Amino acid sequence: MQSYVDHLWSGQTPASEKIHTLFELSAKRYPNHTALVYQNESFSFKELNEKADMLCHAILNWAYYDDIIGISTTPGPEMVIGVLAILKSGKAFLPLDLKASRQKNQQIIADANLNFCLAKTSEYIRFSEFDLKVIESDTERHYPTIHHKRLGNLAYLMYTSGSTSSSKGVKIEHATLVNYLLNAVKLYTSGKDKNAGSFMQLPLSFDASITSMFTPLLCGKKLILADTCDASAFNDPNFVKHMPYDFIKLTPLQFNWLEKALNGRILPFARHILVGGENLHVRHFNFLLNQGLDTDIINEYGPTEATVGCMTYSMPLNAPFEDSPSGVPIGKAIPGNEILILNEQMEAVGPGEIGEIYIGGKQLSAGYLMRSELNEQVFIAHPFKSGEKVFKTGDFATINAEGTAIYLDRMENHLETEGQRIDFNAIEWAISHISGIKHCEVVTKTINCNKRLMAYIMPDGKGIDIESLPIQLSQKIPANWMPQKFIVISEWPHTLHGKLNKHALPIPLCSRHRNGNKRLPETALQKELASVWCKLLNLQQTDIDTGFFEMGGNHLLADQMIQLLEKNHQYKINLALLYQCSSIACLASEIEKQQQVNTAATNIFRLTETGFSA
Repeated sequence: MQSYVDHLWSGQTPASEKIHTLFELSAKRYPNHTALVYQNESFSFKELNEKADMLCHAILNWAYYDDIIGISTTPGPEMVIGVLAILKSGKAFLPLDLKASRQKNQQIIADANLNFCLAKTSEYIRFSEFDLKVIESDTERHYPTIHHKRLGNLAYLMYTSGSTSSSKGVKIEHATLVNYLLNAVKLYTSGKDKNAGSFMQLPLSFDASITSMFTPLLCGKKLILADTCDASAFNDPNFVKHMPYDFIKLTPLQFNWLEKALNGRILPFARHILVGGENLHVRHFNFLLNQGLDTDIINEYGPTEATVGCMTYSMPLNAPFEDSPSGVPIGKAIPGNEILILNEQMEAVGPGEIGEIYIGGKQLSAGYLMRSELNEQVFIAHPFKSGEKVFKTGDFATINAEGTAIYLDRMENHLETEGQRIDFNAIEWAISHISGIKHCEVVTKTINCNKRLMAYIMPDGKGIDIESLPIQLSQKIPANWMPQKFIVISEWPHTLHGKLNKHALPIPLCSRHRNGNKRLPETALQKELASVWCKLLNLQQTDIDTGFFEMGGNHLLADQMIQLLEKNHQYKINLALLYQCSSIACLASEIEKQQQVNTAATNIFRLTETGFSA
């Protein structure tokens, strides 16, 4: 088998080759090898190829003049057979996920001017409601053979919203996909016949799934298809039954799903773990470290516009590795790709400098469908090579002394305070290293038209003192990076693609100062504090138990509060004390306590005309 893999990557495969013809070569070489396993069903390469040929004829009889065919992403052999059949018919496939909102599917179908889709009989009515003509993919019907095909260069159309609210159809051609997949065959598969190729639990509507689905099929390996794409995917009995895999591919969030499924077992489940979709940190896979697994973590970076992945960084689980606040590097370009990290003057940045990632080379997509103006904005002229283009990603990155790229964040997530960029990665890293915390995500939430920094925390089950977090964290990060609220969460909300759904992270409602059991200010001191808080936080009234940051305060408002308390009420407090005593009740008690001891060497004191006194 290894000789065939070497042949695929020897340079003898022409750039004009199509993905389905490479599969057909694999089916011809390994006709009796198991190609696909789903639940209790299995298909040899010969069977899979024949079923795809039969469905291909159905497509040509029904939709000969259509260039794009929709396909249901519901897991099952029909999905894999359907993708191969569409490609064999010379057309491009467009994934349609019934779990997505009706509005999103309608927008995609209208934008792509879609007429036909492949789906199981049980899904016929649902897809028909979108005014699509449905070709039933699980019904075998013999159609007349049509030998002449309208062969196109487009392999698939993948809709992605990226940083915008509306979906955009990214056009991926066979040539770019061939370059990516032949690299994947070389980098991620082995010649050991006993290894299954991959376990596919990512939905087809997420282009990261392309690696899992096609790579085994191009080199005679088994594709094990999970029966679901949600948090229970790794509970599929086939996952353990067909171990070890050449590779599995997942998002950083899905390590949580994997950990729960393994339930403390140490199993040699894969030679490579490919990770993509979001920034990767050691804390995501900490449970796999020092377990004796002969496994590499491969961080793969690449937007949909650059065909799945264009950069990789590999780290063995058993090798020493620095747990850096910036996360696992994204590495260097996959062969055939070109990566540029440029500043605003379109100059290459040096080590330690921050720039934007630009991508060029063989895997650059054909652009967005029907978005000529947007294509001109993001697929721009190569700054150093005449006649070539690069894709402007909108991603921040830097490089280290070895020339390895390190991902930072999306440009739209860039947030500054007092002229300093807030490093979300550094905040998360610091919080995650506090005792009792397993994982942390820091995001901005808009509350009352103001951006608030929120820290969402997953405990490790060993106990956590939420009240002490601000004072502990104040020793590790700048004061103006302090989150306004720490929120404990037991499960991370996720998108259909298995990524963290930041929009679904709960916004604190400050219910304690809105319900009927709130304690209102009583003493003169409490009322003075409440008056200042209401003015800064735009509140009618406030209780004395809810914290300043929980109510929506931030570092800048805290500074203003400290100044107002000193100017109008002659109280002087420092920020550290406010982190420690964030409610009116606690802060007033601390002020009274300091007044009673009558000392100037305290955090709080009253100023008088004659000097300092209690």
